[in-house]
Amino acid sequence: MTKIKLIYLIATVVGTILPWIPFLPFVIEKSFSPYSIIQALYVNGASSGLSNDFFLSCMVFWVFVIVDAKQLNLKYWWLVIPSAPLIGLSMAFPAYLFIREHQQPNRALTKLNDSALPVQSRSVS
Repeated sequence: MTKIKLIYLIATVVGTILPWIPFLPFVIEKSFSPYSIIQALYVNGASSGLSNDFFLSCMVFWVFVIVDAKQLNLKYWWLVIPSAPLIGLSMAFPAYLFIREHQQPNRALTKLNDSALPVQSRSVS
């Protein structure tokens, strides 16, 4: 396993656990009521702003994943779509990057292909 894949995998695990540490007691207490969750998300200005930011980030993430995965012909990409709002974007994004890296190791986001750089030719006079 490459270093970047290991980083993505660790980030996926941490991104799954950390958001659920404070959220799980809430879910147990409220019986996962969608009304209770929405009400808690918009209890004050700070939580409203963070909630709006999260939902907008999820929408942009979904567009990116759909376009990118189809261009690269990735398998199992769709798993991250429901995981963003259900588990967390902190899990879904590194999970997608892991899937992408695993299926397209030569097209990693971390590699720069020298042939993609523009070459300026200078004529010597």
